Amino acid sequence: MNILKLFLFIILVHACVGNNADQNISKERRIMEMEGQKCLHEARRSLSNKRYAEARSQILSMREQYPMAVSAREEAILLMDSIHLLEAIDDMGRLGRLMEKDSIKFDSLQEEWQDAMQRKSFYERKLKNDQKVN
Repeated sequence: MNILKLFLFIILVHACVGNNADQNISKERRIMEMEGQKCLHEARRSLSNKRYAEARSQILSMREQYPMAVSAREEAILLMDSIHLLEAIDDMGRLGRLMEKDSIKFDSLQEEWQDAMQRKSFYERKLKNDQKVN
């Protein structure tokens, strides 16, 4: 009988310790998610001000600092695609204005414009596909 009580006690202690570990991991992940969301908020703010490099840097930093922020990392994928898309659109506008002004450089600028157009098309398709998955 004592062996049975001891066995049940060990199982109970083990179960309690196991649940505690799960709660700690869960709490750590929640903290990382909150911090990751803060980083995403800052990246969105940078994006709205057309500071693309800064927005990308904030996302990359979030990925390194908060590896357990799974939801924030999923949102970051879409945000990074949006950064690339808007940057390509801005490049197309800038290059279009330059081509109108300087007909001498038209051929070399046209190649860059076509590259920006391809990037734009790629990220539009990628965003659509990523949104379907999510």
